[in-house]
Amino acid sequence: MTTPIRPGQEVEINFPRTMNLARQKGQYARIKCAKVLRVDRKGMLEGACIGMAVQFSDKDIETT
Repeated sequence: MTTPIRPGQEVEINFPRTMNLARQKGQYARIKCAKVLRVDRKGMLEGACIGMAVQFSDKDIETT
C-alpha cells in the first residue's frame, strides 16, 4: 500500500468498455488524463484502499 502518488502528479485512468460498446465504438477503453489534487490514506489499514481526488484534463488517449 505504498503507492507512490502525490498531489500534482499526472495520472492516466482507464475506463474499460463493455464488449458491446467496444464493438460499437471500435475501441476497448477510454483513457483520461488527470492531475492528482488530494491523496487520502486514512482507510489504508482498515480497508486496504487509498482515496484520491483528481481533476480531469481535456486530453483523452484512445486505445484499440
